[in-house]
Amino acid sequence: MKRYRRWGFCLLNRCSKVLYYIAIFYNLFLRGEVSESSVFQVFGNERVRRYYQTDSELASKSQPRRVNPYPNLKRIDFGHIEANGIYYPEGYSKCSLLFGPEYKIGSFLPLVEFRGVAVNNGKLAGNVGFIGRFLPKSFCEVLGFNLFYDVRQGRKGNFQQVGGGFEVLSKRWEMHTNAYVPVGRRQHTKRFVFDDYIGDFKAVLRMNEFAEYAVDANAGYYLVQSKNFQFYVSAGLYYFFGKYDTSALGGRLALRPQITDYLSFEFSISHDRIFETILQANIVFTLPLYNYSSAIKRKRGPCGVLNRQIYQPIDRDIILRRKNCWNANF
Repeated sequence: MKRYRRWGFCLLNRCSKVLYYIAIFYNLFLRGEVSESSVFQVFGNERVRRYYQTDSELASKSQPRRVNPYPNLKRIDFGHIEANGIYYPEGYSKCSLLFGPEYKIGSFLPLVEFRGVAVNNGKLAGNVGFIGRFLPKSFCEVLGFNLFYDVRQGRKGNFQQVGGGFEVLSKRWEMHTNAYVPVGRRQHTKRFVFDDYIGDFKAVLRMNEFAEYAVDANAGYYLVQSKNFQFYVSAGLYYFFGKYDTSALGGRLALRPQITDYLSFEFSISHDRIFETILQANIVFTLPLYNYSSAIKRKRGPCGVLNRQIYQPIDRDIILRRKNCWNANF
């Protein structure tokens, strides 16, 4: 008997709760007369808070977060490239800082890059440049250009150059082209005279170091493009020309595996008639500060272009050459 009485009380209790919920939903959805306190008692604060927000709260949530128009530090790169290169006989280490605002689809994105370079022989170099990228709404490619000023210590003096380039960035492929023009003093020479010969004989050695004009262009494709791993392959041509018959046309192939946004490796091979075949390895550690912005972290560019592409720096060099010239009267 007690068992049936307990079941009866449980059934009555559950039926009363069901009727209570039905009354709540009827008043809430059909009449709109339910009190805030009664709903909070049934569903809890978090589940019904949206029904009692003010107009200002609803307006603030419906509008997207305003893009910060002021530039701040977006990316830091630390890298080292080993073995001699096309335009330098030693490896070097570099650090670059990229400043810019939060990007917005359909607008122009201005960026400023500062880079410092320490060559293995103790010499220094650096550049500062402006990068402009347009992120369209009507098509999938990001269009960009850059203007740079570079300075580099040579073994016999300092050199300067200006340069510029264009680029097209897509989700799976990229194209880049750059040009380099030396300015200021373009050549430094040291002269040595050897006259310790019998008779009126002598030899003169001129050790020349000079800056050259150059252009390069390359195109690449992402064989793998995922969140945590990318594999990029690029190929291109370069041409440099200057004094003393040092002009040459060459080609370069590069492979770049990258782990997330933090670590990348690059292995390249190049060949031309002056430097012949060169193999190089490059490692870069990146601090992707753009990922720490709540307005950028979950965004993507046109047709899925990644943030690491939108905030990537410009790869460039100062074109220096050295050549020794002998003159003798015997």
